[in-house]
Amino acid sequence: MSKFKSTSFVLTLLTLLGIGMWSCGSDDDSPSTTPAIVGTWVYESHAVNATINGQNSIDFLIENLGLTESEAMFVQNMFLGEVMDASDFQDFSIVFRADGTYQITDEDGGESGTYELRNNNTILALNDGDEVVELEVTELSNSFMTVVFEEEEDFDITGDEEEENVLLQFTLRLQKQG
Repeated sequence: MSKFKSTSFVLTLLTLLGIGMWSCGSDDDSPSTTPAIVGTWVYESHAVNATINGQNSIDFLIENLGLTESEAMFVQNMFLGEVMDASDFQDFSIVFRADGTYQITDEDGGESGTYELRNNNTILALNDGDEVVELEVTELSNSFMTVVFEEEEDFDITGDEEEENVLLQFTLRLQKQG
């Protein structure tokens, strides 16, 4: 997997990879806008976790490739570092306006569209005019917002010509400016 070059993390990820995003199911999909989201948000931190065939990636690498725990951790950290690191978010900001529009700005320019908070503010739906991306919102306050999304791909990790299912879970924490 190549390193993400754009920090328009949500829209670019779907556009380039054609992967569906994970979101919680809901009986109540009615949109609502919360004043807490309105404002300018910048990168605070992120985490990337991986499972392989439903198993913790470290355990999978130890059991299936015969690596030691330290070797497995090294391999995992190298792979996850290629997936996303803090430099991917240099010059990143996202502005949510009270009128339901958003503007993402990053080193590659930017993107804009409309947004909605759904399911009691646990789903953030971003619509760029071509597609709607849904993110799980695990934290939303007047100071911080944390969103989680997943990407699933198949790779032949073991070299046996059978692909393993790799599930990457991205957690992105943003801080509100001002």
